[in-house]
Order: sequence, then structure tokens, then C-alpha cells
Amino acid sequence: MFNQWLQLQLPLSLVLLALLCARPLLLQRLGALTLYRLWALVPAVLLVAMLPDLNWLQAPAMQSYQVLAKQLSNTVREVQLMPYLWALGVLAFVVLLLVQQWQLRQVLQQGSAYPAQSGVKALQHEARVGPVLAGLLQPVIILPAGFASRFSPLQQQQMIRHELVHWQRRDPWFNLLGYSLLALSWFNPLCWLALYAFRQDQELSCDALVLAAADTPQRIAYAEALLKNAADSNTFQPGAGWLCSTTYYGAKNQMKQRLTELKQHKPVRQSAVMAAVLLVSTLAFGWQQQLYAAVDKAEPAAPIHRVEPKYPVQAAQQGISGYVQAKFDINPDGSVSNIVITKSVPEATFDKVSLTALAQWRYQASATGVKGATVQLDYMLDEAP
Repeated sequence: MFNQWLQLQLPLSLVLLALLCARPLLLQRLGALTLYRLWALVPAVLLVAMLPDLNWLQAPAMQSYQVLAKQLSNTVREVQLMPYLWALGVLAFVVLLLVQQWQLRQVLQQGSAYPAQSGVKALQHEARVGPVLAGLLQPVIILPAGFASRFSPLQQQQMIRHELVHWQRRDPWFNLLGYSLLALSWFNPLCWLALYAFRQDQELSCDALVLAAADTPQRIAYAEALLKNAADSNTFQPGAGWLCSTTYYGAKNQMKQRLTELKQHKPVRQSAVMAAVLLVSTLAFGWQQQLYAAVDKAEPAAPIHRVEPKYPVQAAQQGISGYVQAKFDINPDGSVSNIVITKSVPEATFDKVSLTALAQWRYQASATGVKGATVQLDYMLDEAP
């Protein structure tokens, strides 16, 4: 799996780099709502890049190995540390998620009841946490201490509406997807930058939806609520770190951008989003198929785990040499399957030992594997000069 995911890092990095570089211009020209939807390019490119190889016109070149009568089985192994390091990083993310779920459970147990909001459970916590929407299946809006006294009724309504929009759009699930991709690509710095930008764009687009039909006093009240929460940015905010949560809270360095965007409202340009997804997906598909074609034309890689066939004792005693040609498939995980003897000389003499050995061969893992790989095993009494 590691090798397959590693091969996806190039198209993933290219689309992330394009989004990060074009993000300020896209926000200015298209608005926050459209920009947030353009992050759909990331899963679209990954899905396209994982499509199988459609180039089956040319079979890989045949490999040839010698099998000597004086040799016993010989195994070639290659130890790879990178998959274990990658798995260790993924495991660290899983542990972090479990720890933060435990923290969330503690907050939920300590919170006091608050009237439900549009069917979504709400509670108030003694610390200044939130407003935060937490939970994937059973959402909970966590409100800060003194929520009713710190904010006007209009501000309270808008802040709660902000969290409800997050739930209606299923943003916690998108956050889970984003953190899952980061867990799998923790070694890629662009993924860290992209997730940070994605969460910012999520908040900007949510602001835009809340104020889509707001008048000037409502916009002013909403901006004041943002500033009040930003004033508490130097206090501990546990809700800001929960992986799958959404939070109204924003750091001071984000407030300028959010306040600027409150002054304008640009509708979603769905046609632009669809055109971008179609164009980028088409380019990714073409690039991936060309890469597969280039790999197909290259010399096939040698097995990283090769078991030599055992020379049949009776054939060695009778001085019989020969060869076996076999055809098989290399699976994405590097294992061998569908082994067929296509030619053997003398007939059936070396077939059984060849099948036994080939079934134990292992190749480097790849995104699609190889169909129709061929090999010739030359059974020789003495090594060729």
C-alpha cells in the first residue's frame, strides 16, 4: 500500500500546489463559496490517479534466469524500512485522534444543558470553548461560558447559525477526509499547508452563507462577534484542535481576512467548479495513462524475493538439461498469480519445480501490477561460460 500511495504523491502535490498558489486570486475573483468547492479537485485527482492501467497492447519483455544442478534454493530479499516508518506516522495520527476523542468526551460530560438548536443538541462549557460543532453522527454545538451575557441575541443567533451551516454541509465529514489524507501523507509538507488553508476556506465560505441575505446591521453584529472571540485567542481553546470539529473561533491573524470577506458576497459559480474538476481530472487521467505506458515499455523489474527451483534429481542423474517458459500476473502487492507454463523442453520435466518456485516470487509493489509477465528458466548442468 505504501508504494501505491507514494506514487500518488506527485499528482496530489501538483494539485495542492496549484490551489495554494492560486488561492488568493481565486478568493478575490470567485469568492469564498466557490473557492471552498474547488477543494473537491483533491479527491477527484486522487480517484483518477488510482484508475487502473488501460494500456494492455504490449506485453513486458521476457526475463531469463539460470537454474544449475549444483545449486540448492537461493533467496534474494530486500528489506525496506520506509513502509514501516510511514505506518508509524499513520499510527501516530490514529493515537492523536483517539486522544482528542477522549478530550471531547470529557468536555461533553462537563458541559451544562442548553436548549437544542434546530434539532441539534447544544451544551455550554465552563471554559471559553467555541462555539464548536463536534460529532459525526450525533452533532453537538458546544457554546462558551457566558455565551448569553457576552453576545447580543442577534450575535448569538448568527453564531449558532454558523455552526448549523457546518452541520448542514456535513463539514465534519469533510474534515475527517482531510485529516485522513494528511495521516496517509504526513511526510508531504504541502498536505499540512493545504489542510490549514482548507479549514480557513471552510470558515470563510460558512461566513458567506450565514450572511448571504444579511443587511448592514447584521453584518456589523457578526463582525463584532468575530472580534470578541478573537480577543480571547490567547486563552486555552481545546475545541480549536479537535480533528473533525468545526469552530467559530479564529486566531487574530485570520480575522483580517474574515472581516474583509464579510463586506462582500459572491454567489457560487458551480459551472466554474465543474469545469475545473473536469479539466484537472482529464489532465490527471491522461498523465497517469502516459506514465503507465512508459512503465509498460520499460524493462520489467527483477523480483525482490526469488526462490530458485530445485533441479530434479532424476534429470540431473540422467544429464538432462532444458528450459521452461512461464507466463503469470504480478499483483499490485507484488505477489505472483495465474502461473501458466507456455513451453517446456523436455516436456513436463521441469514444470512442477518451476511452478512451485514461481509461486513464491515477490516483486516490488506497484499501483496496478503487471498482466502477462513472462520468464524463462534455463535448467543447466553446468554454468554457461
